[in-house]
Amino acid sequence: MEGKVLEICVKPGDSVKSGQKVVVIESMKMEVEISATQDGTIGEILVHKGDQLTDGQAVVTIA
Repeated sequence: MEGKVLEICVKPGDSVKSGQKVVVIESMKMEVEISATQDGTIGEILVHKGDQLTDGQAVVTIA
């Protein structure tokens, strides 16, 4: 989904569960939560607050 990164809710090393909010973006004047797709540990944050995302762009890595 395209949009602007408003908030990053995790940091490297954090444990996450599938469905847990990891990033909030603004898309079409609405706030949209991007959730973890699997259980695991956050490896790398691939975006920064204020970045513009393209459709399908990865925002974090989960190991």
